[in-house]
Amino acid sequence: MVSLLAAGVYSKSSNRFFFYTMLFIFLWLLAGLRGDVGQDTQNYGRHFYLLEEGMPFLDYFSSIEPVFAGEMVLFSVLFDDVTWFFLFYSFVQALFLIYILKSVSHKILFLFFYLFLYYLEFHMNILRAGLAVQIFVVSLILQPSRKSFAFLVLSIMTHFSIVYVSPVFLFRLRSSFGSKVSILAVCSICVALLFVFIGGAISDKFEVYFLSSGNEFEVPTVAFIMGIFLLVFVLANKSVSPPIVVSFILFFVAWIGVGKFEIFYRLYGLSFFVFMFLLFEERVIFGRDHGYSFRPLFMGALPILIWFLIVISYGYVTERERRVAEGLGDPEFSFIPYSAFYDSKVR
Repeated sequence: MVSLLAAGVYSKSSNRFFFYTMLFIFLWLLAGLRGDVGQDTQNYGRHFYLLEEGMPFLDYFSSIEPVFAGEMVLFSVLFDDVTWFFLFYSFVQALFLIYILKSVSHKILFLFFYLFLYYLEFHMNILRAGLAVQIFVVSLILQPSRKSFAFLVLSIMTHFSIVYVSPVFLFRLRSSFGSKVSILAVCSICVALLFVFIGGAISDKFEVYFLSSGNEFEVPTVAFIMGIFLLVFVLANKSVSPPIVVSFILFFVAWIGVGKFEIFYRLYGLSFFVFMFLLFEERVIFGRDHGYSFRPLFMGALPILIWFLIVISYGYVTERERRVAEGLGDPEFSFIPYSAFYDSKVR
């Protein structure tokens, strides 16, 4: 997929559409036609078939964010196989990813890290959060148009966790103080509406993830060292934009927070994706007559990118063994080996 993008970037403009289309098809169908791959694939399949069997729609809308609930209900009415839902969802995610790719300066680097760090999780597992953070990034790209605000609201209504990274939107927005206050007020109303619809589900998750945590707080050593290392580069570079600083702070706080609350891995994953987009949105590598030069911020972020690349790749390879040994999740829905929908044991 990276080679397809490279061919598109360096080919003649008349050929770029072909390569981008091929890249889109790979991104779409690889995830959309998956079988028993990803723990949440099993969960969402269960949602679909419960609705098919007669679960009241209102009950479902009270258990999950309204945008996702509406999509799931619609597809359970129109189709009798959850594969159509996954195809649709993957189609939308692939479209957003291509749109985001066109907005970054270093397309090949961004796609390379995205494929290793986020593609499997966003497109085959945590679908709601994955799509929601893509929509959020699109809202950043569309600023300062009115569409950007609509996409911000849509992202929050797709997954509640986007509230955590929403400060980046305000710090990036070049608008009057009054406009920012108005946006903050509307976002607050959206959050309130979410609590009206799914307040019980949010409270239950809060209790499970936070109040029931018996872990003592331990600062993750690697997170602390690498975070401080990057912080030095952020503070030393006066040209760093406020949105990058805010996204880094959110990422660092969540990364350290994993030492107490395991669910914070979701928040630091989302905030780091936003940080990664902002990092590669502008040029960070410059060609010279005798080599290349790099922005200091990129050099500070590179160790974290490489660390995540190694740790996450190793996690994918060993996932099945760990689930068998620890009894967590279903080993049959591990990312490796990949399987197609026609090999699924539950559809």
